[in-house]
Parts: sequence; C-alpha cells; structure tokens
Amino acid sequence: MKTEYRKSTKKRVVCILILACMLYVGVVAFCDYPYTFTIQESILTNEERAVMASKEITDRENAYDREILAKQPYDFSEVTIACLGDSITEGVNGATGHADGLTYPEVIKEVLHAKEVYNLGVGGSTIGDYWAAAMVNRYMEIPKDTNIIIVYGGINDVFSGTDETIGSLNTLSEDTFCGDLDTLLEGLRIHYPTSWLILVTPMDTVTIEEVRSLNPDMEPIETYVNAMISLAEKYDVDVIDLFHSNFMNSYDSEVFNSYVPGCHPTDEGYRILGEHIAKEVIRISLENEADGEYLGKWNGFTVSGNVSGNMAESVSGDASGNITESVSENVSDNMPEN
Repeated sequence: MKTEYRKSTKKRVVCILILACMLYVGVVAFCDYPYTFTIQESILTNEERAVMASKEITDRENAYDREILAKQPYDFSEVTIACLGDSITEGVNGATGHADGLTYPEVIKEVLHAKEVYNLGVGGSTIGDYWAAAMVNRYMEIPKDTNIIIVYGGINDVFSGTDETIGSLNTLSEDTFCGDLDTLLEGLRIHYPTSWLILVTPMDTVTIEEVRSLNPDMEPIETYVNAMISLAEKYDVDVIDLFHSNFMNSYDSEVFNSYVPGCHPTDEGYRILGEHIAKEVIRISLENEADGEYLGKWNGFTVSGNVSGNMAESVSGDASGNITESVSENVSDNMPEN
C-alpha cells in the first residue's frame, strides 16, 4: 500500500510540476508578446467622410492622431526633420496675423520627441520661381544631417497663379509650378539621397474666394494638388493629402471659427495640424521600414499600417530594435479617396 501511495504521490508531483512549467511559459510568452495596434492613413471610411463636415472630420482625425501619438510606437530621439514651407510653416497666426505663436514644426518635435526639427518656413514663399523666396531656389538650405524632409506649400502658388504659370506636366517648363516642383523634388532626391521625403498638399481655404476677386484667372486649387500628387509619385515621395481628406477646410464655418480663420491656423489649429503630420510621419516611417529603409526603431511594438488601400504592412520589433516584417492582404476600406 505504501509503495502504491508513493507512486501515486510521485505522479501527482510530476503532473503539478509539468502544469507549473506550462503556466510559467504561458505567462512569459504573454508578457513578451508585443502590444499591437493599427496605424491608418484615416480613421474614417470614404462613406463617413462624404457626409461629414470638415470640423467633424478634423476632430475625429485629431482624436485618432492623439491616440496613436500617446502610444509612442517609434523612437525619433536621434531623428532630425526639416520643414520647408511658406507662412503656414513659419507660423503666421490666423488670430494675430503675426508669427508670434505656436508652429506645427514645434508640435512635431514635441510629440515625436525628435532630436531636432528645423523650421524653414518663409512668409509668401511659393514652390515655383515667380515670388520671393521660392522653395525651388532655397531647398539647399536644408541641413545635410536631415533624416526626414517635409515640403508643405502650394497655396501661394494657387493665389498668384494663372493657367500659364501653373504650366503642364507634359512640358515641365521652367518658372512654372509643375516645372519647378519637378526641379525641387529631383533636386531633393539628388542632394539628400538618404533622406525620406514627404510632400504635404495645402488645406482648402475660404481665402481663395477673396483672392479670386483680385486674380480672376487663378486655377482651381485641386489642379495644383493633383499635379503635386502626380510628381510625388514620379519621384517616389510620400504624400500627406490634407486637401482631399477635407482636413481643417475653412470653408466650413466651424473650422473657420475654431481653427483656421482664413488661411492661417490659430494656436489650436497649429497643434492639430502638427499632431496630424506627426502621426502621418509615424505611418510613413512604418511603410519605409517595411520596405527595408531603416531610420529609427520601434519601441517594442507590432504596428500595422495601410499603404495603398490594397496591402497592409506590419513591422514587429523588440526592445533592442530588431525588426521583422510581414505583409498581408488588407480588406479594409478605411482609406480616403484621392
């Protein structure tokens, strides 16, 4: 009896030890499993966006931007960013008319914890060479150590342009918007070969109606935006399309009263704009790293992001910055129409 009892006891002890080991392995695996979330270009479906006013779109997107930024999925502590642009980049405040408040490059640095964000915004600057301080003439001012270059312009080209100055994507003539934007993007590719390039389209603005009375020959803003998207594709430049996403469109009276009283945002508007661009920088960083272009490291997360609406790329990283890649079909529709 004693022998049988001892054998039975040993079996129970062995079973308990096996179960304890299994439990330990499960707990460790659970603790080590990276937190997973999705980074999308837009939190809204095309159907939702079509029936929403710009204020609601902006507020919904901003809530999503802040959700992503709060998770700090990417380490930008050694990353330098340059913002080339006009008075919106410079930070002219819609409430005061002066560059005396918050700027979106400051917000980007704050929320991404970037090493440095250079502000190369100049009031009145155009992309094309027909106003002072054209971006095509001063992009070489961008510091050589810049990892990410953001070009945000075009609205002054719209204000000052005609069907002649916009030019053509077929001819790309010098001193036209299309020709000089082509020169700008080509120059950035040549002189900053390791930098990631991002082109931001202008927000739609009710100020166009005021300017149209002074320049009745101006072309529609969408003509410029579509040219920007076409040339960005030519040079493999990422795009943050504020225009087609109807983001902070001041034709919406609520946007006008809350964020952008005309062409230039208020402090609150600049914060929302900076947070949105910062979230998009994270999404674009994901896409580039999934393509094998490494810049920083993921802070121990697995992150998925929409690329073109057809494929979703995910990158998983551990605390040491080791990267693995997986690509899977994406059946989500949550991409804005361009």
